Order: sequence, then structure tokens, then C-alpha cells
Amino acid sequence: MGIERRELFPILAAAGVASAQHEHHRPAMVSTDAYKLQTFTAEQNRILDMLTDLIIPADAGSGGAHDARVSQYLDLVAHHVATVKKGIESALADLEAIAKSRFALPLAKLDRAQMTTALEAAPEALLEMLKSHTVEGYRLSYVGQSQWMGYKPHAPGLYPDRSVDGESVGK
Repeated sequence: MGIERRELFPILAAAGVASAQHEHHRPAMVSTDAYKLQTFTAEQNRILDMLTDLIIPADAGSGGAHDARVSQYLDLVAHHVATVKKGIESALADLEAIAKSRFALPLAKLDRAQMTTALEAAPEALLEMLKSHTVEGYRLSYVGQSQWMGYKPHAPGLYPDRSVDGESVGK
């Protein structure tokens, strides 16, 4: 059971739109700099940040999941969707067991190479769940949309005529 699109809009709005100034026909600029974790601890967020960045690392063309702050997206969605929270908590517990059995270290102490090994040893269902949520968070992020997908946000003042770089679109 995935999240419905109509459920996603209030969740995304909760990410900080309330703090953004919105003018008619101008997109609100939302900063995630001041985001406060709602579900996961700082340590869990750091682990999720590393895991998601292993799934979508930065490359020459765009930033990765770390740059897109996908771990914050996961925290926000988990706060509003109990099944997502339970799935991520279960994934972290499974990865914790893998870390202890393979490296005799807690998950939080693994370096990037060890975390990669732990992730590769994870059950397929766990990996698919993490990939799915990571891709969704990345796709919805500014980094994902502007760098990876090449979407050009409307410049202020151009929104009403739906033009981008002087060219009319969608008319």
C-alpha cells in the first residue's frame, strides 16, 4: 500500500511551506535548512542519509540523495505514514543485525564501504523498499528536479504566461 498522491501534497506542504513567503503567481521558495526531525533520531537520520546517498550518489551531472536531503523527506513521510515509519525502522533493525554480524560494529559506526557491504547483504524486499522511497524523495527534491531531470523552475515574473527562458510552453 503506497502513499496516494492526494496524501502527498499535505505532507510536502508540511515540510516548510508555512515558513515560505508566497506571492500570487510566484512559486514559494522552501528551505530545508531549518528542518527539524520529527520521527527519527539524529543518528538514524545520519544513517539514512548515508544509505540513501549510496542508492543515489552524486555524479558529474547532479547532486545525490545527500545533496537532495532525502533523509529529511523520509523522516517527514514516516511522521505522517505509519507503514513507512514501520518499514524504515524494520530496515534499520535488519541492517543493524547485518552490521553486527559482519563487522562486529553498530550500524552507526560503519564507514561508507562497510555500509555498502551491509546494504548489499540486505534482503531484497528491504533494499527495494529503501530504493523506492529514496527515488521518490529524490524525484520530488529541488536537486532531483533541477539537476537530474533538467527542469527549469519558472523565473519570478514569468509564471503567469508560463514562459521559460523567453519561450512559451504549454500554450
